[in-house]
Amino acid sequence: MRSSYETLNNVDTELKENKEKIKILTENNEALSLKVNTLSKSVENKNKEIKELKKENLNYF
Repeated sequence: MRSSYETLNNVDTELKENKEKIKILTENNEALSLKVNTLSKSVENKNKEIKELKKENLNYF
């Protein structure tokens, strides 16, 4: 039978591991959010370029 001390140590260890996992997941989430924002801005800029090129193309004909 496990002692209360051993059970508390296991819970404490699991809690520390979970906190570390949460920290890593939070950092990954922030990095992915930054990438998404960057890609969204890039897509927006490319769409503007396409629109301008279409407008220029129409002006030639």
